[in-house]
Amino acid sequence: MTVNFIAPFPREECLRRLRETVQQDSGPVGSGFGIGGSTWIARKSGVVGKIGDTKICLRKSLSRQIRISNSFQPNNSFQTYLFGQLKDDGGQTRLKCRLGMHPFVIAFLVFWFGLSMFLSNFSRSGLTTINVFSERYVVTFLLFSSLGSALLMFGRYLARGEEKFLIDFLRRTIDVRKAE
Repeated sequence: MTVNFIAPFPREECLRRLRETVQQDSGPVGSGFGIGGSTWIARKSGVVGKIGDTKICLRKSLSRQIRISNSFQPNNSFQTYLFGQLKDDGGQTRLKCRLGMHPFVIAFLVFWFGLSMFLSNFSRSGLTTINVFSERYVVTFLLFSSLGSALLMFGRYLARGEEKFLIDFLRRTIDVRKAE
C-alpha cells in the first residue's frame, strides 16, 4: 500500500523529531534474536527503524509486546514496515510511504513458492528421467507450500494493526496528513 503525506514542518525538523523518538534499528540479525543488548529497549514510541537524510524505514518494536527471556526477543519476519521518502516542499515536507512486508521477505516467498510449484509441476510433466522427481517429492513440495502458506498467514495475523500503528505514529510525531 502506498500513501502520500504532507507534514507542516521542514524536512530537517521532521528528521529531528523522528530521530528523537525512533530507536535505531540494529539490523536484521540483531533485531531478530536480541543480539546487540540495549538496542532492544525501544523508546516510549515503540518504533524502531533507520532514519536517513531523505529516507526512513520504520517498524513496530515487538520487544514491548512479549518478553520471553532476557536473551531472546520475539521476531516476526512478516511484520509491516513503513518505507518513506521525504522531499522538501516549501516550508513543508512531502512523504511518499510504502507499507508492507520487507522486500527480502517478499523475494524469499517468491523463491519458496516458485521453487515448490516448479518442482511439483516438473515432476508431473512426464519429464521424470531422473528418479529424484517421484511422487514422494511432489508430496514433499506440496507440504512445503502448505507450510509456507501457514507461516505467512500466521505472521500476517500477528502483524495486524501495524499499518495503523505506524501511520498514527507519524501523525503524532510530525503531524502528517494525507496529501491531495
